[in-house]
Amino acid sequence: NQIISGGEDRKYKVWDSYGRLLYSSQPHHYPIMSCSWAPNGQLFAIGAFNTLRLCDKSGWCHSLDKPNTGSIYSIKWSRDSTQVAGGCGNGHVIFAGVVNFTLEWKNFVVTIIEDKCIFVEDVVNGLTEQLDFRDRVVKMNLGWGEKGYV
Repeated sequence: NQIISGGEDRKYKVWDSYGRLLYSSQPHHYPIMSCSWAPNGQLFAIGAFNTLRLCDKSGWCHSLDKPNTGSIYSIKWSRDSTQVAGGCGNGHVIFAGVVNFTLEWKNFVVTIIEDKCIFVEDVVNGLTEQLDFRDRVVKMNLGWGEKGYV
């Protein structure tokens, strides 16, 4: 169990359930106005003035967007942890999706490149394939089991 916080010191922080600091970001240009864990507990989003940041549970930033929205005061995630919405100081609501999520296993690299599209690469043999789906990709795992790739 972890806790995230952000505030006037312009930093976001990750804490364990005993209150021990696990990660502290570098100061941003503006105070952190909002933070929210994804329901799956793997990612969190940070909102500040014209800033939306997507981070993993260790605190490492995977994405930094600079929408022209003013401060992002509230962040909510979809139940499947693939989309985020933010309430902004200019009265708008912004929406963002988790893309470019990558898994690596043995000689395979698999990346969600769009909401409904996965790119698979065999880096040893140089083979690639793009997999298009009818519905949005909400979760992806990679491995080998009795029934093949899962």
